[in-house]
Amino acid sequence: MKTIIILLLLSDIGFSSAAIWPMYRYDSRHNAKSSVSGPLSNPGIDWSYKTGDDVFSSPAIDDNDRIYAGSDDNYLYCLTKDGALVWKFQCADKVSSSPAIGSDNTIYFASNDKNFYALRSDGQLRWKYAVDWESASSPVIGSDNTIYFSNGIIHAFSPEGNLKWSFATGRGHFASPAIGRDGTLYVGSAYGAMDMMAVSGDGKQKWVFTVGGFILSSAAVRDDGTVIFGCEDSYLYALNPDGSLKWKFLAGGNLTSSPAIDSNSNTYIGSFDNYLYAIKSDGSLYWKFSTYTLIWGSPAIDRNNNIFFGGSDSYVYSLKPDGTINWRLKVSDNGFSSSLALGRNGSIVIGCNDNNIYCIKGNYGFNSRKASFYMPERNKIKAYPNPFASQLVVESITYGRIYDLTGKQVATIEKGYNKLDSSRWQPGTYIIEAGNSSRVIVKVEN
Repeated sequence: MKTIIILLLLSDIGFSSAAIWPMYRYDSRHNAKSSVSGPLSNPGIDWSYKTGDDVFSSPAIDDNDRIYAGSDDNYLYCLTKDGALVWKFQCADKVSSSPAIGSDNTIYFASNDKNFYALRSDGQLRWKYAVDWESASSPVIGSDNTIYFSNGIIHAFSPEGNLKWSFATGRGHFASPAIGRDGTLYVGSAYGAMDMMAVSGDGKQKWVFTVGGFILSSAAVRDDGTVIFGCEDSYLYALNPDGSLKWKFLAGGNLTSSPAIDSNSNTYIGSFDNYLYAIKSDGSLYWKFSTYTLIWGSPAIDRNNNIFFGGSDSYVYSLKPDGTINWRLKVSDNGFSSSLALGRNGSIVIGCNDNNIYCIKGNYGFNSRKASFYMPERNKIKAYPNPFASQLVVESITYGRIYDLTGKQVATIEKGYNKLDSSRWQPGTYIIEAGNSSRVIVKVEN
């Protein structure tokens, strides 16, 4: 009889989706901290797909490993995990906005044609909403499935396309709003003012924090509610939830990159001084890594706190948590403005200024000794072994799946009470996932 050990239960209170990379910066708090393992060695270009113009849009990846990204050729593209075209949707102007995938697999994005779109997963229009002016800002989805988008006016939509509220900020926005655990939205001003604004979940201004430059960086919200963002004045700012300054760190160049936050509350951000910075939770320098060229795109973090990003030198980089290099790969003769997405099976997807969408793959793995997790305040699943049989008992309030550490699905779970025969499972570690917001890690031994 096999032995089953329940290692850890983890969850994140926020938007729940089965998608692999649901939206810009991964989640509604924009931490860019994925639950998959990135490629750690032997990287190579798996495939590329050529669009008709530059790809500034950052990809999203659904639960079927389909990839969605916009291009300045006016199309939103849907590709298979192997890089084949599934469909493309034409707008009347550029699609620089990054798409977001709803819990029902609806695809949301903005276009410079002054429309906000919702598409079905087959590429057919579900609804669209005309806005006052163009925007490259990307949508974010809240825990109640409200879709937020800003072109200077923050819009809140229901999944059916009804406008719940709008708030005119009097500013222009390039960044995507981030959402705190209490539903507060945070978005910086790209023109019209130099500040970070907090807006409540019902569309009321809470506070404004003035800075010394425009903000193209999308904010990220830590577990403790601290709001982190970069600015063209070369400072990385950390604000308390009430809008007061916690600390600020001076880099050597503009910070238009968006920050990523690891499980230890370290922050990573690229700068125009050619460095990727790692900043500790108290605002002190942890380390910095030189690429010898400015960094416009934003980093992503895998489950083991490895860091991945694209540089303006046309290389994609992978760094260890201590700032030493895993690898770098020359991808193109043009640089990257798009932020990358991490997919299953050690894959990276990124848009490039040479009109292509690239997929990079390499060897990957899981280091359970170094992994650390956010402990839940609300759980969707319970798991425990049956002491009298080779069975894993799972109680869940929603549908879910069980994966091995290669990303291969080994079982499904239904709502309610599940008895799963584990006698046929190979010894090893498995992840039980309900949506994208609650997971249990189990170990099966002989």
